[in-house]
Amino acid sequence: MMIQALIDSQGLTDVAHELFRSRYMKMAKPGEGFRLRIHERIVNHDAPLSPAYFNLRAPDNQKSGTDGWKEMYIWEELVQKITICFRKIIRKSKIDFDCIVGVPNAGNPLAIALSEKYGLQPHLLDKGTLNFTDRCPPQGSRILLIENVTTMGHSALQTAAALRLEGHPVSDVCTVIDWEAGAERRLREAPFPLNLHSLFKANKLVQFYERTGYVSTSFAERVADFSLFLRGLPGY
Repeated sequence: MMIQALIDSQGLTDVAHELFRSRYMKMAKPGEGFRLRIHERIVNHDAPLSPAYFNLRAPDNQKSGTDGWKEMYIWEELVQKITICFRKIIRKSKIDFDCIVGVPNAGNPLAIALSEKYGLQPHLLDKGTLNFTDRCPPQGSRILLIENVTTMGHSALQTAAALRLEGHPVSDVCTVIDWEAGAERRLREAPFPLNLHSLFKANKLVQFYERTGYVSTSFAERVADFSLFLRGLPGY
């Protein structure tokens, strides 16, 4: 398979390289792994851990236990590249919106940067209450949701539901990485359907890294096996 078939534009290729070179993807050693949010919902205690963890968080919003804080200028440069790719998706998919909101808190920096690109006022949600932390958008404003990494899609669904209760239509979610754990179908079949638009599928991104020589074939195979496990989960 050609590399171009995995990452289909120069802009995405630049982002893919930056994600790896700046160590936004952590790799577990053989026999070890990472617990993703999806593991909180899996009853099977023997479920495999993820061999990869995408740490797409701003330096001032790191989870406890993660190491290696990123230099802010590196993060901001990456965010700008991501927003350019998001704008291409928005144009291609003809997404209409009046306001851009991040799924809190990890989606906030991306939503703020994208809002600035469109000359829009950023609006932030409190992660606990899902209420706006500042002034609310005008009633009826169509909102585009932004997420950093999507697993099962529950965070996006909860955020969209809270926004709709406040009278804001939500029909689209843009994410950087989709783990393909059923989120696309889950969002599409929700009572109020959501369209999921992703820059990368996790497994294909790792395949790209294998073909560029960044990761070993054995690591790529471990990620592929974990991807197959996710697709075999009930409700996928």
